Amino acid sequence: RMKKTLIILITIFTCLPLVSVAQSYNILWKKYTEAERRDLPTDELIILEQIAGKAKAERKYGHLLKAELKIGQIKTSISPDSITPSLQRLKAKEAAAEHKDFILASIYQCALGKIYASLDLPDQDCKAESERWFKKAMSYPDKLANIKADTYVPLLLEGADSHIFYNDLLHVIGYEAGDFKTMYKWYSEHNNRSAACLCALELIQLERKTDALEVKKSRYLQTIDSLINVYKDLAVAGELAIERYHFMDQATDATTADKYNYINYALSRWGGWPRMNILRNVQKRLTLPNFIVEIDKNILTPNTPKWVHIRQITNLQSITMSITRLNVNHALELTPNKAEDYAKISRLLLSNTTSTLTHRYVGQPPYKVCRDSMLIDGLSAGVYL
Repeated sequence: RMKKTLIILITIFTCLPLVSVAQSYNILWKKYTEAERRDLPTDELIILEQIAGKAKAERKYGHLLKAELKIGQIKTSISPDSITPSLQRLKAKEAAAEHKDFILASIYQCALGKIYASLDLPDQDCKAESERWFKKAMSYPDKLANIKADTYVPLLLEGADSHIFYNDLLHVIGYEAGDFKTMYKWYSEHNNRSAACLCALELIQLERKTDALEVKKSRYLQTIDSLINVYKDLAVAGELAIERYHFMDQATDATTADKYNYINYALSRWGGWPRMNILRNVQKRLTLPNFIVEIDKNILTPNTPKWVHIRQITNLQSITMSITRLNVNHALELTPNKAEDYAKISRLLLSNTTSTLTHRYVGQPPYKVCRDSMLIDGLSAGVYL
């Protein structure tokens, strides 16, 4: 019995520190978030230093780097003069990591590239410096590709398409650096065609030049079509189809029918791609049943015919206009479009005076925008709905 009790106590006491470690980062980040919400930069720095110290000792690089980057951001926001010391501090960490931990050094290099990209210092070419650090971070794509990005949570969080890149660190740093050429080359050579497809799209978007906004003349559209031809067997080609539609939507020579037909084609080929809902939503807008009616005067001459113009009709089988006299002999300051006013008007309707006119639009394509007119026969003096 004593033995059993002793074993149970030892097990309990052994487990307690493990539970504490698992919770501590979560608790510290929550404390930081609360301090940030209350705009208490001094408290934020104290908590971040705690996280950084703990993470460094435990080699939890994701927590360490997230804390370090936020420390630099906060110090810079408190005092612009601290930009240079913060950069020097980060460079020292990068130099120390470069000889011991290549992956950690790559992330520091990426961080320096990001920071320089956001700066405009009078004595430095920040753009060139940013490009230099990003290039250094992408020097060894094979090593980055062999590391799972989830190793660096919470600094790096899995995105919607991360699985296409096998959740590797290469695509995380590559997207930050905008180095799609290196990524495209590596993924193509290693038979990850889906990742190569996305990188190729990013690359042509990045390198796109001034171009004709015409489907028939655009070189950019020709490039998209070439990529679609290469990757058409993959679901991810749906992303290329989305980009093609965006171009068609701006093109001066693409008709509504062209857009509608292309959406149907794209959905039939790559409808399983998650972001194809973008095209489904566009299709709904193109075929949304609607009409716009215009009558230029509310007061008409008695016994004189009047045209009512239907400026736009889309995806409707018919439109019916009814005219009913009201049991009043004076103008009403009521608006039928307001529910409370319409309720008052409806009590004044003389139902036996109602006349109707229906126009039908059978056989029209669901996307086609039509126009029409309806004639109101001459009415005797009175108030009508």
